[in-house]
Amino acid sequence: MAIKDYFGDITVLQQTGTSNQIGGRGGTWEEITIIQGVINQSYTNQDNSKGRENEQGEYKGFFEYSTANIGYLNGVYRLKDNEGKVYKVKGKGKNTLNRNHHIRVDLTYDSYVKAV
Repeated sequence: MAIKDYFGDITVLQQTGTSNQIGGRGGTWEEITIIQGVINQSYTNQDNSKGRENEQGEYKGFFEYSTANIGYLNGVYRLKDNEGKVYKVKGKGKNTLNRNHHIRVDLTYDSYVKAV
């Protein structure tokens, strides 16, 4: 099976609002487009020492190769899967095998973002 067989809808979120005094943006996150891809967990560390579950996970994302998708795969945007979990892109996307087939990115789970 090809990786494209596992692709589904991934929603791209963009933060809205005005800039604050230190250059950050406030406001909410709004859905701006949908791209095709899949997100898989690659590492997890659960800390139950304080009586509550705190999951810090590392994930890999694979997305359909296109110029538009490359523009969304950076730290400015957030990605939401079909379960409603939101992820932040770490680093830069990689054109795997240099064949312009799909892009691989490293992601981290972002529990602070609540999508509108």
